[in-house]
Amino acid sequence: MGNPSYVADPYVTSLTQLLEDIRQGFLLVPRFQRPFLWHVDRQIELLRSIRDGLPIGSIMVWRTRTQELPSYEHIGRHRIERPKLGPGSTRQYVLDGFQRLSTLYSALHQEDAPADDEDAEAGFYLDLDTMDFCTEPQEGTPAKRWLPMGILLQRMDLMRWERELPEERWIENAEAVFNAFDRCKIPVIPLVTEDLAVAAQAFERINTQGVPVGRLHVAHALSWSPDFDLLERVHTLKEEILAPIGWGEIEDDILLDTCALTLGVDLYEKNMARAIASKLRSQPDTLKVAVRSLEMAAEFLHTQGLSSPALVPYGRQIVLLAASLNPLHHWHRDIDQLLAAWLWLTTYAELFAGISGGRLQRVHEALQETARTGILVWPGWKPFSRRPLPARFDFRSARGKALAVRLAEVSPQQSGGEKVPWPGRTSAERLGDSLLQGAPRQRLSASRFACAGNRFLVPPEDAAAFRSRLLALPTALAPAERERRRDWLRSHVVSDAACASLDSDNLEAFVAQREADLNRLEEEFVARHLELLNQGAPSQ
Repeated sequence: MGNPSYVADPYVTSLTQLLEDIRQGFLLVPRFQRPFLWHVDRQIELLRSIRDGLPIGSIMVWRTRTQELPSYEHIGRHRIERPKLGPGSTRQYVLDGFQRLSTLYSALHQEDAPADDEDAEAGFYLDLDTMDFCTEPQEGTPAKRWLPMGILLQRMDLMRWERELPEERWIENAEAVFNAFDRCKIPVIPLVTEDLAVAAQAFERINTQGVPVGRLHVAHALSWSPDFDLLERVHTLKEEILAPIGWGEIEDDILLDTCALTLGVDLYEKNMARAIASKLRSQPDTLKVAVRSLEMAAEFLHTQGLSSPALVPYGRQIVLLAASLNPLHHWHRDIDQLLAAWLWLTTYAELFAGISGGRLQRVHEALQETARTGILVWPGWKPFSRRPLPARFDFRSARGKALAVRLAEVSPQQSGGEKVPWPGRTSAERLGDSLLQGAPRQRLSASRFACAGNRFLVPPEDAAAFRSRLLALPTALAPAERERRRDWLRSHVVSDAACASLDSDNLEAFVAQREADLNRLEEEFVARHLELLNQGAPSQ
């Protein structure tokens, strides 16, 4: 027996009719749809395709008589009507084509937004000289030849606007574009079923193409019901639990991976989002448990100088720490000491770089055993070994973030002697702004300029004064200032050997020696945590 067919006969309709169906609420956007994602450049490409008479693809709609789903009440800034439909009336929901329809509806229905609405998105225009599309200018008013796309399909409004045009060719161009949009036809493929799971599955499969869909949005579509809206719950829990501690912007994938481990789903499962959705339908409270676990992981990481998820060396570390700190589990009293050793040893061994599913599972099991027994279990497939600093420093890498924390711990001073403030709750990019390259490019080889030895933790506003003091020759300084400068350099992990090279104006040797000093700083830090690993239990 073959599988049932849910697809009715496709048909072709006009763009204007589709937009009218949306306006009147006869074609709805269900809340399991992902948000609008298209960048303005891609929206303009769509408008160009219609201008040139090119096909823009079909859309798929789900038709049902029994399912009434919560739907978005706005597309962009435009409110959608909700007609009252009687029992047994057919409802239509967009499954595929939302990005295109949202672009076109917003571009061609701009009259809804008040003129003084500061949050309204910029409208689209057609330059009747170049026949290309653009957005509203940031300053000044649009040129007379710029046709507002919001009036293009409003025939009377368009004709009144055309009467004000000084050149006949502009009117001809406006009419040509009107005809192109008015004649645009779009194939519609109806999916007819009363089974919400079938519709959600169709959405999942269709939306693995085109603009990539995050796993959270796929899990949202597959787990959605009138009583459970995953995206809404995630947003609420982030605001209530994570935002107050500075973790409200945590990546969705980290949250979803934490939820997966809480539900017992393998992080490398091929259809992980589907597996999570299936379990969440019967265990919806697990989501809050996962977010509470992330809260506990965040509080621990804060004690390690990692007060933002962007500063944690590896995202997987957040996930595994949260899973091990699950509030439903019991853990050893020395858990913070054990987790600190685990965090930094896995960082300096670069254990998560290119890790496979099988090895990640071993790391997870070892950390769980550590938390449960109070014995630090090394998860590696070979003995621990700290890797030296990479030849090229990258502040976004795991080792770059770890080095920034180590530099902050030694209390570096600004050029005026004040303590350098730790960037704290910040992004990796803002952290990068605080990791100054001290010696100038023109006085170093390319490899020395780019290495960790040339990086200093300095507030951006102190950069110029810092460089001036760093590069000042000691012969130009009074003895007291020379000694103060020497203490200042020590606060930035500059050894006596490195200082000697700096004072002799040998910057190449200075940076090389400071890189060795930083490697020694890391070695000494790691040695303290290795004591736990070598003892096999926390010291008393």
